[in-house]
Order: sequence, then C-alpha cells, then structure tokens
Amino acid sequence: MQSEGLTVLIIGGGAREHALYRAFGSSSRVARVLCAPGNGGIPAADRRAVGDSDGPALLNLAQREGVDLVVVGPEAPLVAGVSDVFTGAGIRVFGPSAAAAQLEGSKAFAKEICVSLGVPTADHVVASSYDEAEAAIRAFGSPVVVKADGLCAGKGVTVASSEQEALEAAGSMLSDKIFGEAGDTVVIERCLSGRECSVMAICDGENAILLPAVRDHKRALDGDRGPNTGGMGAYSPLPDVDQALLEKVKAEIILPVIHEMARRGMPYHGVLYAGLMLTESGPQVIEFNCRFGDPETQIALALLRTDIVDLTLAAIVPGGLANLPATEISDEAAVCVVLASGGYPGKYATGIPISGVDAADEGAFVFHAGTRDEGELVTSGGRVLNVVGVGATHEDARAKAYTACEKIYFEGMQFRRDIAAKLA
Repeated sequence: MQSEGLTVLIIGGGAREHALYRAFGSSSRVARVLCAPGNGGIPAADRRAVGDSDGPALLNLAQREGVDLVVVGPEAPLVAGVSDVFTGAGIRVFGPSAAAAQLEGSKAFAKEICVSLGVPTADHVVASSYDEAEAAIRAFGSPVVVKADGLCAGKGVTVASSEQEALEAAGSMLSDKIFGEAGDTVVIERCLSGRECSVMAICDGENAILLPAVRDHKRALDGDRGPNTGGMGAYSPLPDVDQALLEKVKAEIILPVIHEMARRGMPYHGVLYAGLMLTESGPQVIEFNCRFGDPETQIALALLRTDIVDLTLAAIVPGGLANLPATEISDEAAVCVVLASGGYPGKYATGIPISGVDAADEGAFVFHAGTRDEGELVTSGGRVLNVVGVGATHEDARAKAYTACEKIYFEGMQFRRDIAAKLA
C-alpha cells in the first residue's frame, strides 16, 4: 500500500510508548512518528520535550507538526482529559475521554459499573472514613485488599495478609493522606484466589477487538519473591486462556461495560484493559485500565499482525471496527524481560552508562523505559529496558530474550531469570 503520509504523535515516555513508536513507524500508512516526551530509545529528531499531561502545549505541538493521529500512552493524561483537548480541536485521538477514563481513574466507579451489570468482580465496600474501612476489613477478614480510589502511579493497592496490615494501609490512605486526594475514598475488597491475566481490548464505543492475553510477573525476585514492582516481565500466549475463554471475557465483561458506558453518555473509544483473576468460578475483574498496559503492550504488539493504524483509526469512529477484516494474531510466543536498576523497587541511582543495546536489538526487541540520551545512553528510572524475544515456542522466545539480556550491561543491573520458565 502506498503511504498516506500520516504523522502520528505518541504521548508518553516509557517502554510502552517506545513499542508504540516502533509499531506505528512500521506501518505503510505512516510517514513520521513523533513522541512527547519520549526517552533515550527514540531518535532525537522524533522526540519533543513536552510533558505528557500538558494539554495546551501538546495541542500546540500537534498543530505545529501537522499531526494526523494522536495516541495517548499513560493513564494520568487520559484521566486529566488530554484526549478531550484534541477532540475539541478536531484532531483524531486514540484514547478515551476524561469521562470514560473514570474506569481507571476511580476504582469505586469501576466497581459500581460492574455491580450494575452483574459483571463478576470481588465483593467490596467503598469507604470514605477510617471507621467505615475498619468495619469492612473486620467483616472480610484476611487476606483482604485495600485500594485507593484514584490514580497512585500503580502504588495504591495493598494485598494485606493480616487485618492489622490492612488497617495500617487504610489509615495511611484515609488519615495520613499518603496519596493525597486519590486516597480520600478507598475500596476494601475480598481477596480473590486464582491466576491473574491481562486482556486488552480495542474499543470503538460499540464493538471490541481483543489482543492476546498476557501474564506479567510483579514480584522483584525469582520464584515470585520480594516486593511488588510495576512488572518484571511478561509472556503470551497463556496455556490456561484459550479462544473460548477470551470470547467469554468479551461477551460477559468487555462488551457489557462499553455498552453501559455508551448508555451513560460516555462512549468508550480506546483500549479497555481488564485485569482479571481466573478463579474456579470463572474470570473476575480485579481492575480496569483505560490505556495500553505496560509491559503487556510490548508483548501484544510483537504478536499483532494486523496494522495497528487500521485498528486505532477504525476505533475512533463509532462502530468503525465492524468494517475491518478479522484481526491477525501470530501463533508464535513472546517473552518480555525487564532490566531494572540496582535497588529497584526501592531507592536506586540514575545516570549510569548503558552498553550493549544495539547488539542485543539484533536478536530481540529492546524497548527503552528509564533511559536518557546525554550523548551516551544512561539510566533514568527504576525499570530501564524491556527485552522481548519472539519464537515458535515459549522456550525459543525465552532463549532469544535472555541471550539479548546478557549482551546489555549497566552497573547494578538486575533482572529475573525465571520469566515464563514454567512453560518452557
């Protein structure tokens, strides 16, 4: 297909945005991809030093650069209404409105939607005072989950193994205000047991197309030990998630939610990401996210054969996905390994030189997360690089990912060596 010469703007600066940058850049429909603010993996010519939540500055950038499509990566800009800024200016944007993004911006709102529809989710109580939270915690017993209602950069959830731990978590949110307004309300939730998985759906307000299910590893250390992190690796496909289960998730969770959002006057256009627990009684919703997952996107895009531009442009149009041919997904496996700074998820140093990335990128996909280009590539965050291997089997994909990891070096570098190991 001859290039349409589209200019695409990716908003964000993590590994997810680097993966989106590459995916859109590989489309025959795209002439140029910009990223604001980007990271050390994005060529300097394509980076724009604009904050990802600065709506007016981002709009000015898009108008100045003649942007045809904006793709928003992180949740905070979406919840703050950055999509509405572009829509109001007549620029196509892939990402839900601020109203629709409440599905991630307020856990209490997401719970209310689920309950109103009969979508399976854990029993819960919404509490706005410590006394209410304490009563709910005592009623549920332990283990129990305490969640801040609003956005907390992934840090607002405590899975408490004792009532005392849960009470301390609730107190820190409601009384000590460690998350500010995001913790003015908390959700106390019965702890579900099973296996977690993530399912991302591209939605057009009426229909949905599901991307491959992904499972990530949250714990810092091998054997699922150590503190929770933003994710230390992921893999797909999942042996316990077949097409029939995906269709069940679509029919009983994704579609009812987007139809209800439309009924409420907040049609959902963008990615609806369902964090699920696969229980003995079936899949249950742990949470909704209003954007591409990280690191799930790095896995899903590696297996997607349909042009991502076709999907995103169609999803902006109400009912537009119905006009597309069937989505093509590779039958290969993908494994993502996160290379993190020493000390992560606690305190860590930055500005440490990184070597070997170009050599590693020859046999795998290396996506930058916490990197900065200072004439030389240096670390700038806790999760520094994502290395994705793709192969005929999980074993092949793991081998490619870990071979690439061994080529990369920065002082203090740490990574798990057991991502998808149980499947290889």
